[in-house]
Amino acid sequence: MKMLLLLLCGILVCAASPAQDWNQPPQVQVMTLGVFHFAYPNLDAVTVDEEDQISVLEEPYQSEIISITGAIEKFNPTIICVETVPDRQQYIDSLYLSYLAGSLEPGKNEIYQLGFRIAKNLELPGVHCVDDWGRQYDNINELFQDSARLARFGDYYRNSPDSIYRVPNPSGKVSSILDELIHMNNPEYISDRLSLYLLTHFKYEEEP
Repeated sequence: MKMLLLLLCGILVCAASPAQDWNQPPQVQVMTLGVFHFAYPNLDAVTVDEEDQISVLEEPYQSEIISITGAIEKFNPTIICVETVPDRQQYIDSLYLSYLAGSLEPGKNEIYQLGFRIAKNLELPGVHCVDDWGRQYDNINELFQDSARLARFGDYYRNSPDSIYRVPNPSGKVSSILDELIHMNNPEYISDRLSLYLLTHFKYEEEP
């Protein structure tokens, strides 16, 4: 089995190799592809000004996307996971069926441009919605229920020198989707970005 995960910011693809040893769990190969939001919903901490947005439905971007999907298809994913909440699975399924039937003109969203396109080309039954919060601990839920404490934490998270909210906006338009994805998936870039998400809030102290 192989899985492709398109996240992001984007989409993900996953895959599993044939069983090797009956005593060993099956080994799964996973490809993770981080992408920028092709439709620019601007719902994240870092937003893109309208004049710096591109239309991925136009050239040369469509040709680039076709080339990118072709390269990913060589990985031969058997499961494709996308960044949208599981509650929307039936809705995404219905869109995918319309896409397969030729009655849906795919929009700019990377789920359609990459996820649907790859799934169709590989004759997969659909894509999987996996953007879930996961399990929260009791002490975290307690914090969420206290509006004053939550407001103080929110102020810290947004205004801390290490906050993702203080990262400057991307400069200029994306000139090449391929070059942008190569940059975004560079291990050093990923490490820098994840550190902002995963470390900042652990530095917070309600009392010094």
